[in-house]
Amino acid sequence: QGNAGNQVKISGPSSIVNSIIVGSCMWTQQKSGTTMLGTMQSADDCRALGNAVEVDFPLSNQLATLAFNTITGQGDGLVDASQTGHGNKVVLANNILDGRRSDKRGDEATFGYYGGDDNPVAVGWIGNLVHGIRHGNCPADSICRDPMLRDPSFGSYDPAPRSGSPAIAAAAAKVNVGTDFRGKPRPARASIGAMEYPTSFDGAQPRP
Repeated sequence: QGNAGNQVKISGPSSIVNSIIVGSCMWTQQKSGTTMLGTMQSADDCRALGNAVEVDFPLSNQLATLAFNTITGQGDGLVDASQTGHGNKVVLANNILDGRRSDKRGDEATFGYYGGDDNPVAVGWIGNLVHGIRHGNCPADSICRDPMLRDPSFGSYDPAPRSGSPAIAAAAAKVNVGTDFRGKPRPARASIGAMEYPTSFDGAQPRP
């Protein structure tokens, strides 16, 4: 519930790596009788539509990279980008984009990526695993299957891949990071998403 569903906001040249992002924007709606939430509870429970990641480009010709993350959410979408300038780009590489029913869109699913209509932000897709996205969209260079996570239910979400997950050893080699969310080394054939497989806890701690 970090920022009423907008879990992460970044601006300009930036990167998000090895992160587990859960956009739980309906948290405010569930807090009945909490007067301090005011209109956010009654009218705008998913602040700014509750997109899990917001990327803003105030200038031109800048790059933001999201790599080896696992992202899910209840809002309108998972990754939203906007720009004041021109020629900006978001690169999505080796992420798990785990869509689900959007609480802002009735029976529609969350979108995976949206870069605007009038002044759209370009996107590059590299080796992502995409599931449950609005209209069944399957972006270029993506695996579009159930990621087979340990617990995909929203209230107890556990993004560790289970045995047989299509994320295992499937990351695109052109984008690499040395460790995963817990600081465990990634092998030459890395897994897509924030957590490597096998996922048994061995004392390694998440990177700050």
